[in-house]
Amino acid sequence: MRRLLVIATAVAAVLSASVLVSLAPGAPAAACPAATAKALIGGKRVCLRAGQKCVLRFNGQYRRYGFVCKTGRLTRRSRWVSTDLGTLGGRQSWAMGINERGQIVGRADTRVVGGVGAEHAFLWQSGKMIDLDTLGDPYIYSVAVAINESGQVVVNTRQTYPSTRWRAFLWDQGVLTEIDGLGGKDIQGTAINERGQIIGSIDFKRAFVWQNGVTTDLGGLGGTRTGAAAINDSGQIVGGSETAAGPTHAFLWQNGKMSDLGTLGGAGSGARAINARGWVVGSSEATTGKQHAFLFGDYEMVDLGTLGRALSQATAINDQGQIIGSVTTASGDSTHGFLSSGGGSALRRMTDLGEIDPIAINERGQVIGTSRPGYSRALLWEGGVLGDLGTLGGPSIAAAINERDQIVGSSDTRGGATHAVLWTLRRGT
Repeated sequence: MRRLLVIATAVAAVLSASVLVSLAPGAPAAACPAATAKALIGGKRVCLRAGQKCVLRFNGQYRRYGFVCKTGRLTRRSRWVSTDLGTLGGRQSWAMGINERGQIVGRADTRVVGGVGAEHAFLWQSGKMIDLDTLGDPYIYSVAVAINESGQVVVNTRQTYPSTRWRAFLWDQGVLTEIDGLGGKDIQGTAINERGQIIGSIDFKRAFVWQNGVTTDLGGLGGTRTGAAAINDSGQIVGGSETAAGPTHAFLWQNGKMSDLGTLGGAGSGARAINARGWVVGSSEATTGKQHAFLFGDYEMVDLGTLGRALSQATAINDQGQIIGSVTTASGDSTHGFLSSGGGSALRRMTDLGEIDPIAINERGQVIGTSRPGYSRALLWEGGVLGDLGTLGGPSIAAAINERDQIVGSSDTRGGATHAVLWTLRRGT
């Protein structure tokens, strides 16, 4: 009997080991290939991959590495919970921004009354979506595009009858204050800082900054069109402006003066973002005629490179100096995200983030974006791992992230409508 028990125990150990080996065919954990996870399962170091055979009694261990054993196969367990923010009574909604208090802004369909419905700006807080459009005109559509930590919101409205016209407002504690457009017809706000300064456009060709009821035209670099892209809390503004010679150049506006940041040797450039240090990122035509991502800091423009591809562009920078953007082949058929980090504007390292179109980065180095190419999925890159945030049933996109493990965007539902969504980190992960 003792001999039979020993044999049975040995057979069980072999069977258990064979399942673990099937999870990582002969590969030690140190050599785990891409799209797998190093793990310690049943006392053995293995590589886990979705779709592999699994043992149900090890489910607690699989969960530590983001997997669940179902019907004998491993599936990815999302670390994120998707919350449908609903609408204002209509069919669809989209989230566009979030602050550290968890207040979310965007736009949502209203309920159709008498055959008339519209999209209205919303503020979502404490589990409730609030309609910010108090103008009372059924032919006016609105969208909330940005929010600061004080809960001040930039709202743009679009009149559709009897003619089309854009207007911009500051929403603050239930009060809408219209932004003076300096005689322009179409006024749009794009961003707001912690001082309540709002930047935007006048008639789609002039850039402005507004504060406390005063609108200032930013001027230009000698051409006819200027666009503001971002503002930091010091009031420094960046964007692109046509030069007298024709091509658009990146600019930095501060203390009432606009400075031309130049190019990487080519004809044109444009700035996309600025951090608290005054470092500016964007893209510029290089001497080769190809578009390259740049960092402007320490009074010079530095080429960030292309990871061996033809084109690159930088889209955002955090206060730590970490930069995100994308690199693309000459044909445009393959795009990857990148993260550039390092000291100052030189000796920087560029990391390939995989098939993601990066949208934003927070101060913890968490990067959000959308999958490339094909079926759209909201993604998070963190600590070298690119993960899916999940959906409400269909394609999804990410729009903004704060420092509290809260991400917002939109997702198609199983019914086919698009709804604003909030992703929060699952408890215990």
